[in-house]
Amino acid sequence: MENKLINKENIEYVVDSIPDGILVLNSSGVAKYANKSAITLFGGDPSFIINQELGLPLDQKNTSDLDIITNPHSPKIAEIRIQKMNLNGEEAYVASLRDVTLKRREQELIESVFNAFGAMNEGFFICDSEGKIFFANEAFERITGYKRSQVIGRNPNFLRSGVHTDEFYDNFYGKLKEEGEWQGIIWNKRFNGEIYPENMTVTTLMKDGRIDNYIAVFSDFTEGYKFHEELNRLKQEAIQSNHKKAKFISQASYEIRTPISEILGYTELVAESPLTMEQKEYIEVIRSSSKSLINIVNDILEVSKIESGMSYSHFSIFSIKELIQEIYQFFRVHTVSKDLVLGNYFTGKIPDWVKGEKESLRQILTNLISNAIKYTPSGKIQFGIDSIEEVNETFIIQFSVIDTGIGIDMNQSEKIFNPFYKIENSINEMNSSDGNSAGLGLTIVSNILEQNGGSIKVESKLNKGSKFTFTYKVSKVDLKDKNSEFHKVSQNRLEKWKNTGRSLNILIVEDNLANQFYIKRILEKKAIQGTIARNGKEALIKLENKVYDAILMDINMPVMNGYETTELIRTSENPKIKNIPILGLTGLTSKEDLDKCKAVGMNSVINKPVEVDYLIFEILRFVFP
Repeated sequence: MENKLINKENIEYVVDSIPDGILVLNSSGVAKYANKSAITLFGGDPSFIINQELGLPLDQKNTSDLDIITNPHSPKIAEIRIQKMNLNGEEAYVASLRDVTLKRREQELIESVFNAFGAMNEGFFICDSEGKIFFANEAFERITGYKRSQVIGRNPNFLRSGVHTDEFYDNFYGKLKEEGEWQGIIWNKRFNGEIYPENMTVTTLMKDGRIDNYIAVFSDFTEGYKFHEELNRLKQEAIQSNHKKAKFISQASYEIRTPISEILGYTELVAESPLTMEQKEYIEVIRSSSKSLINIVNDILEVSKIESGMSYSHFSIFSIKELIQEIYQFFRVHTVSKDLVLGNYFTGKIPDWVKGEKESLRQILTNLISNAIKYTPSGKIQFGIDSIEEVNETFIIQFSVIDTGIGIDMNQSEKIFNPFYKIENSINEMNSSDGNSAGLGLTIVSNILEQNGGSIKVESKLNKGSKFTFTYKVSKVDLKDKNSEFHKVSQNRLEKWKNTGRSLNILIVEDNLANQFYIKRILEKKAIQGTIARNGKEALIKLENKVYDAILMDINMPVMNGYETTELIRTSENPKIKNIPILGLTGLTSKEDLDKCKAVGMNSVINKPVEVDYLIFEILRFVFP
């Protein structure tokens, strides 16, 4: 049995199965035998090996490398070991060769990578799985001041400056473990004790599902940190400047809107009194001019908001049909004196009431129609609604403003929405007093639509006319009686209140005499009693002596403003005072101011100029839900 195992054929089979190459050489170095692995290593042809003098170093006592060039494009590297021995009374050599081509190339690649990291300007070091440094480059020495011989085998904790808390390092290692990388600014300490910032990235290398190495790349961030601090300072200055500008815009809005609100309010009161036809025409002119003035103010304030990066919103419930009719009546006066026909139209079923930024929509239509009138010396102008798309709780309404004017060169179509850009063709023939002569109208339109999420496009032909089409988003109104008009809803609620037999008492906190009289008068017309308080302090005294159903609260007042007054009411120990509905009534328009109104405890905020039906609806919404 044993003899069968060690016969010649079996021995050759075993030798051929060895993965290393085996050669038998005579004393002159001529190959007399080669196994399959050796033949493969030398190119695969036995004739290139057997009976050939291969030039192997017969005097080699230790293992060495040997380049075997059988293919110039892919030479092999073999690890060779030669053993001298006596075979059948003759001197011979047995050589074993192991293919180490891939191993040597991997080593060369690793050496190249290490050399590259060694030449980096950034500091670089590698830690093992236990966090001990086993490689650091020259930049590490330059940045930290430590010699590489001083840090090999140490945990990099010796670099800690004491600036960061334990929680910082817990987060540091936690992020490495969970995400495999940490990046940021870390304060470390140099060899000389100097504390400095580093911009560092640490990455983990995994093996068999475990962390095998940590690789860190860092740079001295001292100068960058100074620049970063300077940028932060400039940023804070810019924020403060914008804040001051926003406050100015808000105050300017309040100061301008208040007298315009008074003009509009008293115009409405006069319009309800017995008038001759001539007087009604005069009142309509005053009303239209006042609305035109407030639109101009809105344009100026809107441009200021664009420049300061602010966006203010004021949502109200309104009728789109009524808004279009108001705009039509306003511009009809302007087109009568020109050879122009003005028309408006509706397509599809129009909802009775919607919630949105009414004044912004008015501003868009006003600016587009103003431009149409300005650039249409004669002919026809139409505006209205093309379609309404219902999407969840919103309506996307498509409007168009169409004219037969001078038209626009479509090469200018992208420029016309830039500030102060004016259409060049035949502009000298147009009446510069019409429309938005400052060249801001289309810029404002574009900005409002961007904030609303809508869009605008223009189609035009020279001397044929233009068509501006835009989409505007509004929300559905959730009314108990969706088939009733908004005015009727207010009236129905008011009648239901009257049927209770109770009077409705409202405390009007307002320092402006004209506004006091106007608000008191419009409430009286609805059989609602109004009591005046000239400031917050006076309001608190009146609340102690009488029970009111609701409070209309102005914001800017002497002695005690609306914010302070509301906060004191909401912190009162008397539940009848503490829980009374408070409706802000103000000319302030900034988001910051409106948010502050709600933050101090106001139930709602109504902007001036006041819409009577909306005011009554809001009062009854909280008093008689």
